[in-house]
Amino acid sequence: MLNKDGPMPIFYQIASNLRELIYRGDYSPRQKLPSENELALHFGVSRVTIRHALLELEQNQFIYREKGKGTFVAPLPYKGFLGFGSFSYKCRLLGHTPSSKVILFEERPSIPPESEGIFAMLQEECELRPFYYIERIRLMDGIPVAYENNYLPKHRYPGLEEFNLETQSLYTLMEEKWGIIPAKADQFFSVELADETTAGYLQLDPGQPLLKLASIVQTVKNEMIEFSVTTYCQRFLPYHVRQQSYQL
Repeated sequence: MLNKDGPMPIFYQIASNLRELIYRGDYSPRQKLPSENELALHFGVSRVTIRHALLELEQNQFIYREKGKGTFVAPLPYKGFLGFGSFSYKCRLLGHTPSSKVILFEERPSIPPESEGIFAMLQEECELRPFYYIERIRLMDGIPVAYENNYLPKHRYPGLEEFNLETQSLYTLMEEKWGIIPAKADQFFSVELADETTAGYLQLDPGQPLLKLASIVQTVKNEMIEFSVTTYCQRFLPYHVRQQSYQL
């Protein structure tokens, strides 16, 4: 259903709806989408709005057009996994089933800096805002692949504690509940050895190498909407990285 009174533009709600159908498998790669007229009738909007929604999907490589034939679902846009964005979405794009286990959800007064560079970029946010802090184990087909620590500015996500983050996608909630659209990220990569705690979460032996990714995610207006530190186990090191922007 479309929320015409919410903060998210109608065309973007439609684009998000179609994107959901694509990665859920309702529309397969290279399958033809309904016509603009059919989509306009289905969503109860104008063809101009539908055209804008399709342009959003086309710019982000979810669909492509063939002159005189119509609009089709694009092949999977990438095979890598790193980068900002919804874990659930990326899992489904790769043909896997995502799930999560929440270890801790609490409010914290600030973000502990991971390095001087990160602290400098986050200093203003750290000084001014309390944060929601969330620890989760991310699973793919039931297998732990990542240990995730999220810091979310509390003032941007009123009522977040009411949602079940084991069954609901945080990035989907960002867009649908608060109209927040991730657009870019600064990322910091490092390698570390698994300690006892992380090894237990990821079902590894202590001392195994892990890939650590710290990300500062912002909107197109340079507003920080998330700081995360995610540790990936070696069995899941990616072989290809592409940044996917959700900006309008």
